[in-house]
Amino acid sequence: LWVDVSGNSGLELRWQKIPLQNDLAFFPIPFFDSHDEGPTIIPMVFAGSPASEQQQAAAIVASWFGSRSAWRGQQFPVHYNQLPSSNAIV
Repeated sequence: LWVDVSGNSGLELRWQKIPLQNDLAFFPIPFFDSHDEGPTIIPMVFAGSPASEQQQAAAIVASWFGSRSAWRGQQFPVHYNQLPSSNAIV
């Protein structure tokens, strides 16, 4: 395959967000996409002060995502009694 691109060539990209169903069958999307090369940022939300069991569950989930993020890096900002503007694990 050979392509010649001239100085007058152009490239037009169009995109749109596709709404996802609220279905765990799509997990780990929308939290993690293996095709995204940026860092994984997944907010964790707690109602009030989390018990040790809730903290342990959050640590297990963070570990699972961290192992898949590999070289991309990962962040898990924590929110108490408030939802972030993005997807989050509650």
